[in-house]
Amino acid sequence: VHMGPSATAMERRAEHQAMREGRDYEPVTMVGQHNAAVREKRGLGHYIERGTEWLREHGVQMRDKLHGLAATLNRAVSADQRERERARQVEAERPREAEREREVKRQLDLERSRDRDRGWSR
Repeated sequence: VHMGPSATAMERRAEHQAMREGRDYEPVTMVGQHNAAVREKRGLGHYIERGTEWLREHGVQMRDKLHGLAATLNRAVSADQRERERARQVEAERPREAEREREVKRQLDLERSRDRDRGWSR
């Protein structure tokens, strides 16, 4: 709101007085108080706009970082799962390998036994 010359002079004097006393200036006229409230409201609006813009920018960056971390974690989990599956398969193969070894040993013993019966030696 437009302040006339007398209200402007009153506000200027109050501002100089506050500066001399080392305190914050507060408007003394109703028009000055209204204008100060409007400036504060606009300042808060700009602050909120800047904060919102910052959040949008950093939100996108954070989202991208989180997606990257999630992908890395998924790769790590997948690798861990593959390793566990390999270990499980190895464990499942051990009894079969042991059985095969026993079968081979039994076959060799059987052949040696036959060879001995025939009088052959190896």
